[in-house]
Amino acid sequence: MPRSVREVVSFGRLAGQLLELPLFFTAVDPQGCSCLRLSIRGCSPPLRDETKSQAPSIHVAMEMAHVSMTADIGMMLLLAQPALKITLLCKPEFDVEGAHMYSCKKMCDLAPRFCSSPRVTQEPDAVRVEEALASSDLHVCFEYGRCAELRSKFRKPLILYDGGQYGCPRNGFPDPSWAHLALLRGLLEHDVLVAQRQRAPAQLLPHEIQLPRSRADRKDVVTSPTLVFTTDPWHAESLFFLTGLRVPSVRANNMYLTCRHNPGKASRDVIISNDRGRSIVCDTFAKTLKNAAPENYPLNLVHSWEYLSFCEIASARAMILLPHGNVMQMLFREAVNMALPVFVPDPALMAKQPFLWWFDRISNILGPDGVKSFANPPQPEGFRAPHPFSPFVIAHAAGPERVRAVLYWMRFLDYYHWPGVLHFSSLPHLLYMLVHADLDDASSQMLYFVRRQRRLSIWFWRDSLSRLLSAEPKPGFNSTIWWNASETR
Repeated sequence: MPRSVREVVSFGRLAGQLLELPLFFTAVDPQGCSCLRLSIRGCSPPLRDETKSQAPSIHVAMEMAHVSMTADIGMMLLLAQPALKITLLCKPEFDVEGAHMYSCKKMCDLAPRFCSSPRVTQEPDAVRVEEALASSDLHVCFEYGRCAELRSKFRKPLILYDGGQYGCPRNGFPDPSWAHLALLRGLLEHDVLVAQRQRAPAQLLPHEIQLPRSRADRKDVVTSPTLVFTTDPWHAESLFFLTGLRVPSVRANNMYLTCRHNPGKASRDVIISNDRGRSIVCDTFAKTLKNAAPENYPLNLVHSWEYLSFCEIASARAMILLPHGNVMQMLFREAVNMALPVFVPDPALMAKQPFLWWFDRISNILGPDGVKSFANPPQPEGFRAPHPFSPFVIAHAAGPERVRAVLYWMRFLDYYHWPGVLHFSSLPHLLYMLVHADLDDASSQMLYFVRRQRRLSIWFWRDSLSRLLSAEPKPGFNSTIWWNASETR
């Protein structure tokens, strides 16, 4: 069994089989590549908490961020703990930036199932927001600075949803000064899952950091523990490069979705995902694809600038997705969780088109000096990189080296591991597959996968809530190395 991703790559043609291990086949990735290095036999099974119905009432104060991210974590917490109630801390509508950011109203239009729950309330009043933060048992936040501020002021248990992807922050604009890094490290020092996965010093890998383990060394853990998670193994690995500590990657289950794809009732429409002008590559692709379709092509290629409802999306035959930037993985997971067949470019086409455009965009935003800072990011003392390429792809020179780095890190993406996802290598190949691929089978594979992954996610959050609110380690259980291969295959 290989002990690193570098060793996996060295297996050449056999590497593809190794990459089908449960680490890449699950929506809950405990700690980056931990189980891949330790072997499946080194991974403990998940904790099954049978005491959920006897838990005391839990009041959660949840800040607003991207509407899908907020609804996703909110729904998972409600499902994990029936005694839990959520207060959404809303911003006044005139302060809201963009249709998909920070707005309670926009989120409730998107996810009425979540907002209509009797266990969810909204609080737009600034004074009462402070009262809700002070009286709650747990905070959920999305920005390093804001999370650090909440922890310092209220000393409450806290969940940080780090929505960054591809080694970039959630907003897509990296900070070359790395000013946020001290805030992240401060939160991770008190993280209940980071602390639980720590092994004895003699067992640590060379690039891992040992945290203080005794309560004498960590007096405030009992009163204000944290839990940091991301939704992308690539981004989780980038945090490891910066801190020497691993955080879990827990992908979205999108339990707020209102409709599911039914192959027997699907229309002849194929939705081409629309980035609304952010990527010239994606816009050009859509126009070229529509022009390439024969005059008598039996399907309708739909490319709309309007926001479509989930029911409209679910009723289509399939979706074509060009995942160029850091919000596309959420749309991909929404499609998978609706069991809607989704077509994405194969790795060679993906690297040459939308992905390279994305990193060129980031480089242009930063400028030459900003790009240089990513070539030498601050790292823990004694850190030894476990990968041949930096997760911060813009650190590699544009050209063949950057292409190799992109291809390497794309191995971590769910697009190439989750069942039922279909890949195309060219426009003619895509037009052929849309008509002839077995989409019923693809949808069935997705549905089976989704049902099992939701159960694993609920187990993860039930255990995580227990750890956060008790702040007491559970002996004999390493919470972030916990799945059983038989549960995910």
